[in-house]
Amino acid sequence: MQSEEATAIHRLHKGDSFSKVYASHRPSYPQRVFKGILDYHGDNKPSGCQLAVDVCCGSGQSTIPLTEHFSKVVGVDISEEQLANMPKRTPNLVGCVAPAEDIPMLGNGTADLVTIGSSIHWVDCERFFKEANRILKPGGTFAAFGYYLESLDNEDAQKYMTKIRFNHLRKYLVVDRIKLIKDRYKTIEFPFRDLLRSKDIEKRVEMTLEHYLDYIRTFHYINMYYQENPEGDIMEQIQYRLIKILGDGEDDVKQIKVSVSWNFFFVLGRK
Repeated sequence: MQSEEATAIHRLHKGDSFSKVYASHRPSYPQRVFKGILDYHGDNKPSGCQLAVDVCCGSGQSTIPLTEHFSKVVGVDISEEQLANMPKRTPNLVGCVAPAEDIPMLGNGTADLVTIGSSIHWVDCERFFKEANRILKPGGTFAAFGYYLESLDNEDAQKYMTKIRFNHLRKYLVVDRIKLIKDRYKTIEFPFRDLLRSKDIEKRVEMTLEHYLDYIRTFHYINMYYQENPEGDIMEQIQYRLIKILGDGEDDVKQIKVSVSWNFFFVLGRK
């Protein structure tokens, strides 16, 4: 069974409005992540590039780049609303509604590559690994990747966001899951051979404060806060404070700029 936390996250992801914000405001993965996966896979002579399966694909941030390298790509997600926001005009891409731990529409030993981006900390790893092993061809590649909480270049803004998360909203954080990401999945036992762990891959983006606030709205702890406090004003508080810190007299969130960075990483293995 899925964990209570994962079930709660699934409920949060239901709804077209959330899925659209998620699709447009979550960061795209750096090309170096996919290059690392493809280079590793390219050294894997027994497996080819016929079928890639991206599990917990959401709206396709980690799925679309695979379509350039594989004859067919299947994006699997438990949320039909998320899948509906994947790009439509990609002929070799198919979306399937299923949990990570049970994907019956995929046959045994059919996939050259199985990926899971920014989600392995939410699934039942034992059952998911069993399913990934079932789907993978002998010698096929497994890839888990993700990124830790963003950092803001402005020191005062970063201190404020850390305080908001780990003090004011701590009860809504699933701390053990966040620790898995912070530890770069090192405490997860991957049942694959030839394991390879990347170094951190930094991505830095300058965006408007409006975009950053919408990005924050996609996080589980913000949404869980509002589920418990429908009339709450935490986003208004965050917006007000970040305008004061970053605005330099400007109060239009469309005009205020913020520099944001993430550290991405991956873990690769072979069946």
